[in-house]
Amino acid sequence: MNFPIHLVLDEIDWDPRRALPVAQGLGIRTYTLRMINQRRYPDVPEEEHRWLESLRKGGVCRFDVISPGINKGLFDEKDIGRVINEAFPKCLAAARRIGAKDISLFSWAKALGALPPSTAGGLSPSAPVKAICAALRQMADMAARAGLTISVEVGYQCWGDTGLATAQLIEAADHPALHMLWDPCNSLCGRALWLGNATANRAFTDPVSVLTAELEQVAGLINGVHVRDLVLCPPKWEYVLAGRGQVDWTVLTQALWSYGYRGPLMIEHHIPAPDKEAATRHTARYLEQIIHTKNHG
Repeated sequence: MNFPIHLVLDEIDWDPRRALPVAQGLGIRTYTLRMINQRRYPDVPEEEHRWLESLRKGGVCRFDVISPGINKGLFDEKDIGRVINEAFPKCLAAARRIGAKDISLFSWAKALGALPPSTAGGLSPSAPVKAICAALRQMADMAARAGLTISVEVGYQCWGDTGLATAQLIEAADHPALHMLWDPCNSLCGRALWLGNATANRAFTDPVSVLTAELEQVAGLINGVHVRDLVLCPPKWEYVLAGRGQVDWTVLTQALWSYGYRGPLMIEHHIPAPDKEAATRHTARYLEQIIHTKNHG
């Protein structure tokens, strides 16, 4: 296996000027840009845009993805209009300015418990799928015209609360610029919120089988994978260092490789300050060990 290791840069430090030398010291030079000094990109001062642009032009590093956090609020058709007409064009311009090729976003939140998921982990037939898919298709058109792609991230409170549900949205939207940002922890958390459901119970008792079964169905849509670990403690969870929880990344990386995925493993550990930098260092070493072991074992 030879996966490239990328990083959500603010997982080291909210200040990218402090995070960047640490990341480069780890040999990681390609990043997702999400937060700058606790402000969501691209809603940052112009001086930050100019600095990021100078990094790109100077070949210091590469920002391959921006993560503006759009489509994360409760589903509302008025919000769709605001995103398409205001927020998303701003994201497209910012991405092009720093040389990013992909914008990660979500599939809008649903009220907790408003509609039960299907036992297969897909979308309820009563979900507002048509409106969401039409919006994703329109945004994908806008991205494609700008030479960019969109990754719909699995979000545990969203209509795409698992990889399976996110795949249904992407397939229904049916646009070549739409892909999936697979987040196995979010996929487990989405199931954890379905207390009492048989599929939810399997997420607690056999999370690796749940994830590998999901991966078999969605692997062809994936163009990025978020790496972190957790311990499920119904109805909540706790993020822990990679390799110390219930997500077996040795198994998942083997499965990803076997299904033909060759894209990045993107460190997004969610360990809070003051341990962010240490958690990033740990995760980078952990992933390198897995890849090295499988290449030489």
